[in-house]
Amino acid sequence: MPRCILRSLLKLQICAGHVQLRISYGIIHPGILQNVGFIHVRQIIQFLVIPFPMNKTNIEFCDFTWNPIVGCRHGCSYCWARGQHDRFYYPEKFEMPRFYPNRLKEPYQRKKPAKIFVCSMADIFSPGVKDEWIHRVLKVVADNPQHTFQFLSKKPARYHDFDFPLGNTWIGTSVDYARHADRIDQLVSCGCKFISFVLVEPLLSSMEGIDFSGVDFLFVGAQTGPDAVIPSREWIYSIKHHHPIYKENIRKFL
Repeated sequence: MPRCILRSLLKLQICAGHVQLRISYGIIHPGILQNVGFIHVRQIIQFLVIPFPMNKTNIEFCDFTWNPIVGCRHGCSYCWARGQHDRFYYPEKFEMPRFYPNRLKEPYQRKKPAKIFVCSMADIFSPGVKDEWIHRVLKVVADNPQHTFQFLSKKPARYHDFDFPLGNTWIGTSVDYARHADRIDQLVSCGCKFISFVLVEPLLSSMEGIDFSGVDFLFVGAQTGPDAVIPSREWIYSIKHHHPIYKENIRKFL
């Protein structure tokens, strides 16, 4: 068991056959196991610890990931987030988005300005995500102007449905196949009041003829994993933008 987890444990509460795990950094899973009897501590951690708090990240365009919402119903076969979710043995289905209000306080706790990727383990506009959750997330964004909050969704038309704070918000969408290029137009239609970006990751087809000129930043990445689709050089160089930023996982194919 990692020492950081051991140091984080404050106490186990065992009462009337119920077990609840409390963590020192303030994340408390509301779920309980009934009639558990004897369970190894590691199993309890796997079932009860809420994974994916606000963490430092190696993602090229941000400093931290923040996940007040976890889960998505888009069902992408290559979904990295679902793989991470299942890796941590989380008991609830990834396809059932969940809201963790305890995580809303995390950006307030960091005073030094940072780029924060919002909901790296979800799509904030996925079916199943309640509007109330989104409004509460946006209040945190408005209350923390020292940070830059970056949103990414496969449903960029829904950016019009909410009042995203100006000045510290990036809005983005992802495009994997050229047939999804309409997402770019939906994003650009939000106007120039926000910094906009497109994530072409994983790159799964040629992007010949796709107009990326209306977005501020373009990040390009490859699929990873044992069954990954290897992008051809033709696919990569079909992407036309004034300054494409190639992620580390695709540079070896250039």
